[in-house]
This record gives sequence, C-alpha cells and structure tokens, in this order.
Amino acid sequence: MIQMQIRTPFMEKITKYGITAYWHEDLENGSTLMQKAFDEQYPFYKSILNANKSAKNNSDFIQILEDDVLSEKIPVYNDEGKMIEVSKNITVIDYAYFVSPFFANHMAGVIVNGSFVDFSYEVKPYDKIRIISDVNSSGPNCEWLNIARTTSVSYTHLRAHET
Repeated sequence: MIQMQIRTPFMEKITKYGITAYWHEDLENGSTLMQKAFDEQYPFYKSILNANKSAKNNSDFIQILEDDVLSEKIPVYNDEGKMIEVSKNITVIDYAYFVSPFFANHMAGVIVNGSFVDFSYEVKPYDKIRIISDVNSSGPNCEWLNIARTTSVSYTHLRAHET
C-alpha cells in the first residue's frame, strides 16, 4: 500500500505552521486573512461562538451544540452561487442570521430558486437563497423567534436591532 498526499504550497504551510501560517504568508494582513478563511472555510467555529453567546449555562451550551452545530447538514447556495452547508430543517430566517446578522436584521424579503418565499420557508438541499435587505425595513420581530429553529436568532438580535 502507498499513502499519498497532494497539497498546495499554502496547505503545506498550514500543516507546518498551523494557524500562524497566515502571518508567514502576509505579516501585515495575517489576522484579516485568517478571519476570512475561518468565515469561508470553517463556519463551524462561527457556530460555536454563536452558541456560546446564546447559552445561559453549560448544559444550555451543550444542547445548542447538539441541536444547531452538530446537527445534520445540507448544502445550499448563496446569491453568489457559492455552496455552503447549513443545518437541516432550518427556515430562511435561520439562514439569514447564519450568513449575516446585519443583513438579517434588515431583511425585507427572501428569494429562493427565483421565487419570493415566506419567512417560514424551510430550506431544502441545493436551494439558491438570496436575502433582500433594506435599512428601512421593519426588521426582526418576536414572531421571527417563533419561526426560527436555531439559536442564531435570539432576543439579543432583536434587542440589538431596536437600539
């Protein structure tokens, strides 16, 4: 048997230097490059941070991880055509907050596969989702909490939008 690994030069740096590879690549912009890579390539970390913010205690944190972060994932496409993985059985409200809390707080509508859908629409595998936002929209309300299925939508987001 033969074991073989194929890596790009940057993948080799990641293997050798770990997270500090971003600073070896670009000393001035290493932090920005690392954050961009985490956001694009490792959304799992963002989910853990959101779970930590939403949890009231340790057992709540574990429950959120089980329900939101470690749940079965499905692929969907954003409005740029990029495929991302999201939790199965979420609504477009959950999707919006997963992608961008700012745009979600100003969400005026959602287009899925070329058609406007209700905010309670359940995301399906391979849906192409576009969030329509408007800074003048009425924004999130308590009804959204009843529709949302993950902790990415919380009273914290609603309160932040009201101020």
